[in-house]
Amino acid sequence: MMVGERSLEDLHRLAEARAQAIPNCTSETLAGQDHLASEKLLAPSLERLLLRLSHQEYAVEPP
Repeated sequence: MMVGERSLEDLHRLAEARAQAIPNCTSETLAGQDHLASEKLLAPSLERLLLRLSHQEYAVEPP
C-alpha cells in the first residue's frame, strides 16, 4: 500500500490496516505527497516493489 504523506489521516489508517490484513503486503508513505502522488516519486517506489517481488517466492494456498 502507498499513501501520500499529506493524505487524509483516514487514508493512512486504511493503508496500514490493509497492509496488515493482506499477506506479504507492506505500506509506504510517499514524502510530501497527497492522495494524487507525483509520478516522479511513484516510479521509484514501484521499481523498488517490483525488484523486491522479483527476488521473493510467494506461495498462495488455495482457499
